[in-house]
Amino acid sequence: DGETVMMSVTTGKYFALRGIAKFIWELLSEPVSLVKIVDAVETNYAVSRAQAETDCQKFIDELVAKDLLNTL
Repeated sequence: DGETVMMSVTTGKYFALRGIAKFIWELLSEPVSLVKIVDAVETNYAVSRAQAETDCQKFIDELVAKDLLNTL
């Protein structure tokens, strides 16, 4: 259905990613800076730079908090 499903090995919980969340996750398949992620989101979605920065940082923070990603 166009979504990415993943599981936290720490908690055993499953997470489904769609839309921008899936897009960001796919960018994270290679080492990438937060600035590059924000650039890509701003370019590919109809959001302002400020909104892209806020939303990307929030999403990255959530991934880290859920042990799905190490810090960038």
